[in-house]
Amino acid sequence: MTFIKYETANNVSSYLVSAISSNSTSVIVNDGWIFPSSFPYMITIEQQLNGQTVTREIAKVTARSGNTLTIERAVEYCVGDDTANPKTLSKVAHSFEANSIVALTMTAWTLQDAQNWITDNADAIASTNIDISDLSDRIDNIEEDISLLQNL
Repeated sequence: MTFIKYETANNVSSYLVSAISSNSTSVIVNDGWIFPSSFPYMITIEQQLNGQTVTREIAKVTARSGNTLTIERAVEYCVGDDTANPKTLSKVAHSFEANSIVALTMTAWTLQDAQNWITDNADAIASTNIDISDLSDRIDNIEEDISLLQNL
């Protein structure tokens, strides 16, 4: 699997300036400058009613210009409606009203991407650590030999 290195940031959230349809490939937020300027990263868009999320979607941000985020829609499964019974995971592009929440979030893909990189590179990391240890031992031996030569 190719390492993507999703961008992250802490506590980045904003609101949609205007409604979007399920076909929209960009969103306009109130304060786009707080979102990263390198890509990709995941956002969650949530529409709430009486303090509960009734529509949710995870999208991937691929570009930003001012307050406009270019997105790929419905890229990960998530619980789309916290009021549903039973709750189900879906990967569906939804329409959202103005003032819906747009937040940069840590998603399963973001974490899985980092875990996969660690797993894929574990052998190389272990091998490098062994090489470092061997080099350190060789340096110690050379320093001892130099010290012995200086005492002759």
